[in-house]
Amino acid sequence: MPLKFTVKKTLFSIIPFSFFYFIKKKISVDYLIFGKAKGSAGRYLVNDTKTEFTLYGMEKELGSEVVRGFEDCYKTYVSRRGLLRKYILEVNDCIIEPEYGWGIIANDNSLVFDSISNNAWIETYHPSYFRYKKNKLHTIKYPQLVSINILKGGENNYWHFLHDLLGEVVMAKKVLPGQIPFLISKTLAEKPFFKSALLQSSYLAQCTWIIRDEKYIEAGKAYFIQTMPNDNEQFFDVRNMLEVKESNKEKQRKIFLTRNKSRIRFVNNKAEIEEIARQYGFEIVDADNLSLQQQIELFGETRYLVGIHGAGLTNVLFRRNAPLHLLELLPKDYLQPHYFWISKGMGHSYSCLVGSRSLYDTSFYVEPKKFEEKLAQVLDSGI
Repeated sequence: MPLKFTVKKTLFSIIPFSFFYFIKKKISVDYLIFGKAKGSAGRYLVNDTKTEFTLYGMEKELGSEVVRGFEDCYKTYVSRRGLLRKYILEVNDCIIEPEYGWGIIANDNSLVFDSISNNAWIETYHPSYFRYKKNKLHTIKYPQLVSINILKGGENNYWHFLHDLLGEVVMAKKVLPGQIPFLISKTLAEKPFFKSALLQSSYLAQCTWIIRDEKYIEAGKAYFIQTMPNDNEQFFDVRNMLEVKESNKEKQRKIFLTRNKSRIRFVNNKAEIEEIARQYGFEIVDADNLSLQQQIELFGETRYLVGIHGAGLTNVLFRRNAPLHLLELLPKDYLQPHYFWISKGMGHSYSCLVGSRSLYDTSFYVEPKKFEEKLAQVLDSGI
């Protein structure tokens, strides 16, 4: 684990992140001049809220500890205003700054809160006001465009790529007329999984992509989108857009999805756990070493998947109309339901095993005996 991350985690255990955030966000010249971002600007073409919560009748199988963790996560979602909703917002005469992707209304220089998807989670830091004023009269103009943008850093994450970024594209495809250009960050454009997606999907290949780098973009009409968290229909649409074929039910591969120590969350007795998995016929795979096409092929053939909570588990969506069982390994202090929801939404079977609490390097311990018992139980059940 990088030293910088370890130091940051240690500091946040002493001084809350909220304090650092408050200082950097609100005690700044940019915040004082721009002011609070506008919560309502423009016209919503879509604005739907989700309130239902389900455990698919699996309370007993999950156990009280996991149920509490999943429920607490959902309550956190609900507590964030505007997070559990999907929208398409149309804003006239809008300037988009390159650093974070904020939309700025040209006539009054106000920030548009919903110009950044998932902004209700931790509102993105304000952009440089003076840089904006310097560039406002030298923008590149487009009649209309769709800004594909999530919280800074999200474009590096495979889960957010499939769930949010491609999810926003399929929403635009459904609702907006014609082929409106998509504005994306330079970070996203350079990602291997984005380049692979253009090769995988004929629709994505024919889209017009504008790169947000150092230039300020001005649109007569700008469209900003947020997807609904863990929406089954959206995942189906993304899978269709990627032209994922029906899985061969005869393929019965058993995959243990590993994570190396450079990633957030990993098992610190990794060698011991992986050896048990090998004894039960599992292939040890690191999805970081695979292209999008290779992941689509591999997980389309996977009958049993074991993995640590992380973005690679999103690949369960590539097992199409064929049985799959996910056994998820979770640290005690991070009981998140995302891959439970996506697995059940795809019609797959699910179980989980809770390990120890995370250490400062984000690693956690999985009890070997419990892991072997759980693995044998999953394979014996045949579900």
